[in-house]
Amino acid sequence: MTVIAFDGVTLASDSRCTDGADNNEVRKIWRLKNGYLFGGAGEAGFCAAVRHWLEISIGRKRSPDKPSIYGDTLPTFAGLLIRPDGMCFLLDPHLAPIETLGGPQAVGSGASHAITLMRNGHSAASAVKTIVDQQLADGVGGAIQTITLRRKRARTPAR
Repeated sequence: MTVIAFDGVTLASDSRCTDGADNNEVRKIWRLKNGYLFGGAGEAGFCAAVRHWLEISIGRKRSPDKPSIYGDTLPTFAGLLIRPDGMCFLLDPHLAPIETLGGPQAVGSGASHAITLMRNGHSAASAVKTIVDQQLADGVGGAIQTITLRRKRARTPAR
């Protein structure tokens, strides 16, 4: 179970990965080589495959085949993909990017709590921390991870 939240500037997540009786801490959010941010919730192997696919396909005229490590069965997956300019897209198991209309976004078992907290003034990191600390969603936990967009500053003309 996961919570990944984006407040327009920062992408944040918990780090607990549950596999049966085991609880491990793993990375759930990444800055991709092309400057995009990506967070994946769901089956860890599929999240890793999607991350690799995004890194090699964004910006290419023809992208490689989408990951299909489960054959015809769709995995449990939801993701956030954020362009360097802050535009946020939701990703479902079909990996079709769904453009959002701004405002806070979140995926995972704690998504509804995260969106409510961010709409009430919390940052993405604060929302995730609150959900973890208060166990508002099943299975969330571990360290809070954050990645902030690197926005290019507008150049000022030389005087």
